[in-house]
Amino acid sequence: MLLDTLVRNIVPVEEGARCVHGIADELLAGAPTFAEVALRIREAVRGKTALIYNSEFDYGRLKSTRRDHGLSTGVVGRKQTACVMHMYAFLYADYDPERQEYARVSSSRACAEMGVTPQGPAHRAAEDALTTAALIRAVAQRVWPVPQKAPPGMLCEMGL
Repeated sequence: MLLDTLVRNIVPVEEGARCVHGIADELLAGAPTFAEVALRIREAVRGKTALIYNSEFDYGRLKSTRRDHGLSTGVVGRKQTACVMHMYAFLYADYDPERQEYARVSSSRACAEMGVTPQGPAHRAAEDALTTAALIRAVAQRVWPVPQKAPPGMLCEMGL
């Protein structure tokens, strides 16, 4: 299931977001509200794990948007999400032992490294979802060496 819709804001689109996404308030005027879309998102992820590229960012945006709209229930629980960016960085072994974390890897960099063609313009939900799905398929088909660097205890927890 692919949910592809714009969402009407209750606050004006910020200049930075307008520049990145190319979406202005006028374009959102006829779009459904977040409350209307939230029900559809909840139904789409019910009983599933949502694989999100940079889930910390998206989860934070969903949480703040829920609060802004006065909704008491979130659209997806934190335990229902997994971060594709962190998984990719783990497999790619881009680990910083001083910070004890993996480097952030942009979706465009991960796609370039894996030979994945973006499925449309960046920063559009449907296209980003399709690109992330293509990246997941490419990663799943590749044989990866066992990572040697990881946060303390992580390799043991994973049985590696």
